[in-house]
Order: sequence, then C-alpha cells, then structure tokens
Amino acid sequence: MAGFVKSKNVVITQAQGSQVIQNHVRDIFNYACVTVRANAVELACLTTNITTTQLNSQIEYDALVSLETTANKVFILTRTINGVETELGSAYSGMANQPYGITNLAYDTDSDSTMGQNKIQFIDSPNVASGITITYKLKMYGDDAGNININHTITDAAGTSYERATSNVRLTEIGGTPVNNYTMTDVTINSFFVMSTGTANNLVINPSGVTLYTGLEFRIMLNLTNTSSIVTVTHTPSGLTYPLKMPSASGLINVPVGALLAGNIITVIFDGTYYQAINGLPSVWE
Repeated sequence: MAGFVKSKNVVITQAQGSQVIQNHVRDIFNYACVTVRANAVELACLTTNITTTQLNSQIEYDALVSLETTANKVFILTRTINGVETELGSAYSGMANQPYGITNLAYDTDSDSTMGQNKIQFIDSPNVASGITITYKLKMYGDDAGNININHTITDAAGTSYERATSNVRLTEIGGTPVNNYTMTDVTINSFFVMSTGTANNLVINPSGVTLYTGLEFRIMLNLTNTSSIVTVTHTPSGLTYPLKMPSASGLINVPVGALLAGNIITVIFDGTYYQAINGLPSVWE
C-alpha cells in the first residue's frame, strides 16, 4: 500500500492581461499658449485617467493629436498619482530659451488652413499597486501666446481648405503581477493503492493505519471478478463495510455483473455512504 498527495498548496493564478483606455476627442477646442515653461498649458480635452489592475504594471501612452498653431512649440507629458505630478520623457534642457519637451510640434508652412498630426508615445513605469488611478496630461508651451486649435485649423471657416479632424489618447496597461491569486493552503487529496482480498462480491482492503473519511480515494487491484451487482467494500482498519456504486445519468447505481475484472485496477472514492467507482469499469468507461 502506498499513498501520495495529489494536490497541496495549490495556487491558481489569473493570467496576465491588459486593459485599454481610449479618449477619443471629436469636438474642437482652443487653448491660449504660454511662453513660460513652468506654466505650460494643459490640453485638458486630452487628459486621460487609468486605474491599474496589476501590481507594478507599465502604462503605454499613445496619442495622436490633430491641431494647428504657430511654430516653435513643444509638448510636455506628465503623470499624476495622488496629487503628485511627474514629467515624463522630456528632452534634457538645452541652451537658454530653447523650448524642450517630449516632442515638438509638427509644423508646416501653412499656418492658417492645414493641421498637423502629432504623435506622442511613451512607456511609463509608475511602480504602483493595483487599484491606483493615474492621470496623464499633455501640455504645450512655446515662443508665442498664439491659440492652440485642437481638431481644427486656425481659420475655422467653410470651404475645402479648412479641415477638421479628431484626436485620440490610448492608455494600455501591460505586464505587472496579477492580483487575483487564490491560494488554497494545505488542500490535500490522499490516494492509496491497495490489493483487494475477500470474496468476488466483497472487496476487502487493508490500508494499514489509514483512517476512513469522506473524500478518501483508493486505487484497488481486484483479485476476483464480481458475480453479483451487489458489491461491498470492507475497510479493515475501521472494520466498516459500505456498498460499492457507480455514477450514472440517473444517479448512483449498482455495478454490473462482471464489470469488476480480476487483475484490473479501479479507482473509488468514499463519499460517507458509499464507495463510488469513478474509473476502471470496462462496461462504463470504454
């Protein structure tokens, strides 16, 4: 007789996934630009929040901004957590009065009726727990205080020369450690291999020192083929005898004559009232 532990300290881990938050801006907006970097104007229509679902995940920031303004302006990207704002990905400051940020304005020579599309990308590692709300803001400043026109041209008028478009910010949470881990401590299923003795219709098993309890599993090598559908199992250490049944569509039923073939191994589980044969009966499982 040998026993083994089929499962112990089982950890069920939710697969890592990602979430995507999209802020798709269809309306038109105007913001007055500033020339002082510390006062860079927030493009509030593009401010986007995400609440983390993983531990120490990364946030991929991906924005496409349609706008028109005058030249020599830059974008600044910031992240705010619990009221603390941090600038992300900006260039190192250069010489005096040089505007600097995460990227510069896409500009063409037509500063009146042709918008530019500005792409801003950054992978942020905020290193926070799950359930933390993070706010991403896009700001601008430059060498003059001209209007920043989101989704429309400087001259917003009827005619084929004055287009409108949309802008989009997408936040994607990637990686991190799943928080939905469920640990079942010391969940143990004991299974014992035994040789049956006794008669054809009464299986006697003797797992020495093993107390009988509900859920206990045995793999029994049969010494004889049953000649009756009324079969019992005697557990020698306890001296207790219970009927052997098998599952069916209508519930538990008796084992067919000849289903317990000598030399075969069947698996049974004690349910507190019966031994249930769950594997090893040719007439049932083949």
